[in-house]
Amino acid sequence: MRTYRDKEHNLLMDIRNGKFQNNDHTFKQEFFELVDDLEKKFLYASENTVLPDKPDWEQIEDFVMRVNRETVLR
Repeated sequence: MRTYRDKEHNLLMDIRNGKFQNNDHTFKQEFFELVDDLEKKFLYASENTVLPDKPDWEQIEDFVMRVNRETVLR
C-alpha cells in the first residue's frame, strides 16, 4: 500500500480544503464523478489482481515476527 501520495497530493489537498463542496457543505457533481472513476479503477484492479484469494497467514506471521525481532534488537 502506498502511503506517500506525491502524484495525488494536490487532489487530496483540494478534497481536504473543501474545493469539491458547495457552500451548504454538500458535494459538487465533480466530486461524485471523481468517486465513480476511482470506484471503476478499484473494481478493475480487484478483478485483475495477481493476489491470492486468501492470505498466507503463516508467511505473514513469520514476517511480523522477523520485523518485531529486528526492531527490538536494534
